[in-house]
Order: sequence, then structure tokens, then C-alpha cells
Amino acid sequence: MTTIINGSSPSITFSDSTTQASAGLPSTGGNITGNLNVSGTVGIGTTSPAGTLDVISSGFTKIVVSNTTNGVTGRIQTESNDFLIQTDSNHPLSFAVANGASQAGIDTSGNFKFNSGYGSSAIVYGCRAWVNFYGSGSITIYGSGNVSSVTRTNTGRYTIAFSNSLTDTNYGVVCNGTIDTGTSTGGNPFFYGIQAASSVPQIKSTSQVGVMSQNASTSFADAQNFTVAIFR
Repeated sequence: MTTIINGSSPSITFSDSTTQASAGLPSTGGNITGNLNVSGTVGIGTTSPAGTLDVISSGFTKIVVSNTTNGVTGRIQTESNDFLIQTDSNHPLSFAVANGASQAGIDTSGNFKFNSGYGSSAIVYGCRAWVNFYGSGSITIYGSGNVSSVTRTNTGRYTIAFSNSLTDTNYGVVCNGTIDTGTSTGGNPFFYGIQAASSVPQIKSTSQVGVMSQNASTSFADAQNFTVAIFR
């Protein structure tokens, strides 16, 4: 059986393959009190529901759920080219499992949170840019994210440019790699990090960051495989 709620002609039609009955509503709309039990599918704005509940509108489509006691209102809607799930009245958006505790969500500041072994739902701090490259002589980028280019400015010194600028310069830089096999190592360990030697000015801006690689003798040495990750 299909239940069709037609907004242009305010009526509720209950139909099956053999019978059809109509319960008219006032021309200005009306209310249904009590329980409405439907066995089958429900279509709002359509006579051929594609699922258990199918809502179709020529304009913006909106399903609103409100709690008048605590003032929480949520909605599912289409807007322009977006499909939105949102809350109103400055309440967070949460996703929970059977115990009711929030396991993921978005707080009122726009921070994404989830519980993935943390013990509770916590803010996720993402990798804003990363790159893995060969840095001896001609640069070869093996893989990257939000990185437009890597430039070798001198032996063991590289400038990484971001495809999309970061919000500020308070990000963290994590580096690791291997020294070129043709380079005198000067013993272990090697050093990889943000460009900060006394003779090399630090490069750290919202659009790029400078990194360097040195051997154990603190001499600049090209990296055969250099990995850099930016967190914010």
C-alpha cells in the first residue's frame, strides 16, 4: 500500500492495487491527531515513492524535527546544490549508537569530533598537507596532498608550497626520510626538520614551509626519500 500526501490538493490518499479511498482535508490544510500507521511506503509530493519515505519538491525540500521542551530543532533539507543535515538554535550535531552516547558529531564551533579508541568523542586534528618526495638533484614527488610544488633551493634544503593556504602559521611540521645513498653520511643519526639553521633563515608562512636534511656531522645532505606532514 502507498500513502500519498499531496500538498497542491490537500488530501491524503491511501491506495493499493485494487481499492482507493480518500480522506479530504480542509482547503487551508489540516491536522491529524493520534497515530497514523502505514504499512508500505509514504510519498510526499510523489505518487511513486522510491523508498519507505520519499519527499519531493520543486523547490527546497525540508524535513523539520523539533522538541518544544528543550528547544532543539533539526532539519534535513536540500539547498542549492547541497544536501544538508543541520541543527538550529546553536546546538551541536551528534551521531550516537545504542547506548545514546555521542560517538561522532560537529560542535557549535564547527569542530568535527569522533570516538575512535579515544574513550570519548574528541576533536579531530587533521593533516593539512603532506608530501613524499625524492630530493637528490631533480625533485620527484611520489605522493602528496595540498602541496603544489617542492623546490630544492640548495643541498639538503627544500621549500614546500601549499595548494591551499593555511589559516595561520601555528601548524606543526613532522619530517622523516633517508639520506641519499651517494652522500657521505658522517655517521648516524640523520636530522630532518623545519629550516632553522643559523645560516639558513626559517621559512614558515601560510603558503609555504622550508625543510632541511643534515647528516650526523650537521652538514646539509640531500634526502633520497623525504616525508613531510603538516598538522593544525
